[in-house]
Amino acid sequence: MNPGTVLVSPNPGSSTDPEVAFELMHASNVSIKLFNSTGSAVIINNLGNLNVGTYYQKLNNASDLSNGLYIISVQADGEAPITTRWIKL
Repeated sequence: MNPGTVLVSPNPGSSTDPEVAFELMHASNVSIKLFNSTGSAVIINNLGNLNVGTYYQKLNNASDLSNGLYIISVQADGEAPITTRWIKL
């Protein structure tokens, strides 16, 4: 996995909560947010302070959301958020 990259699987997804993979190059407080098509945050996971490394985080209850296009944003303190798209079928 490349630094600055966020991967989500399965994508598209349906009955399974997606897993978000990301890599940290330095210890930081991290949050993952899932936004719907109107820009509202529908899931917010504050992961707290994480050390350097690669992480895999499930977005619990995302499988309960309506079908559509969502934006996943991973943000570490002091860094611009890194985003990717997730399609819920």
